[in-house]
Amino acid sequence: MVPDQAEQMIITVELSGYLRSYSDPQTPGIWSGQLEDNSTISDLLHLIGITKSVSVICTQSGIFVLHKTRLESGSTIVIAPFMSGG
Repeated sequence: MVPDQAEQMIITVELSGYLRSYSDPQTPGIWSGQLEDNSTISDLLHLIGITKSVSVICTQSGIFVLHKTRLESGSTIVIAPFMSGG
């Protein structure tokens, strides 16, 4: 008997500002890929290559979310640099 493989989901990410450098040059500002079901925003950031030292804010289907939020298959994630002024 073959063990069940983890289900996969497809996620589309819009990257803004200098974070566009994490996207595919063929699709500037867009990253698309597969993650295992029950993956989080944090898992996604790690997969894309955005480290914890980079401050970002994220939305999932237009709603601001925390990094521990579980991803929803088919949703669009927007990742933007977190900026503050003085």
